[in-house]
Amino acid sequence: MSLLKEALTFATGILILVAFIVPIVGLAVGLPVNAPVLTANGVELPQIAPFASTLVATSSTVWDVVMSFDEDISTPAVVADGTPSFDFTNGTLQVVSDCGDSNAKTYCFTYVPPSGIEAAVFWFFRISGAANATEDYMATTTYRFIVDTAGPILSFTNMVATQLPTVEGDSSFGSATVNITFSDASLSRTYQTTAANGFWSLTLQPGDELPPGTYSVVAIGIDQYNNIGAPIVTSVIVPEPPPPPPPPPPSGPTDKDQCKNDGWKTFTDPSFKNQGDCVSFVEKKNN
Repeated sequence: MSLLKEALTFATGILILVAFIVPIVGLAVGLPVNAPVLTANGVELPQIAPFASTLVATSSTVWDVVMSFDEDISTPAVVADGTPSFDFTNGTLQVVSDCGDSNAKTYCFTYVPPSGIEAAVFWFFRISGAANATEDYMATTTYRFIVDTAGPILSFTNMVATQLPTVEGDSSFGSATVNITFSDASLSRTYQTTAANGFWSLTLQPGDELPPGTYSVVAIGIDQYNNIGAPIVTSVIVPEPPPPPPPPPPSGPTDKDQCKNDGWKTFTDPSFKNQGDCVSFVEKKNN
């Protein structure tokens, strides 16, 4: 009986020891590193946000991006830009540094977006691989923004060649601002219009007549983010103005014979009461 009691006492001690050891081991494993807060030129980048309030990277963008962790990080994060649908192969790996300070909670990189993205699209930073001193790693996290780094693509569709020419065209961006320049060796004039539903048109107004000659016509589109598109070029030949109309025929009869044989009845401006009235008109006009 005493042997059984001793065995039970020993087993109970083991269970109590395990109850203390297991939590300690669990603590040693540690928790994942929390995702950092990202700021681009001081503006926080969310993991997701509505299109209208999302930060936009354009053709002139250079961002100083700061990753702020809530603990010291020994292994820097790996940062790539791009889209998940392409597994981030359509972007580039960013060069991450320690921000030039001794703060192990912050890491930095300079971001220049890819060129040639004409339509505003959602774009992402993918951050992964950051670890603390005990090699607890963060979960891969993405942060969303918009990239639009190319201006509208324009094309000419019609040209009416007069001294007040009309030029028409299409735009890949539905409401692009379009600057149109007419120029030759001695003249250069730029006008502006706005596309509507992808179509733009400009007709010079009276007072802006172009002298006869051949003119280069250059159109350049600008989108809502001030990205400037590639210029398109055509030409227009402004013809000589038409000759002036001939003078109007003389008013009324010029010879007394035109009043004879009821000829006086054929005139309406002036009109006559009778042949004598017609003859009197001719005599007064000729004297």
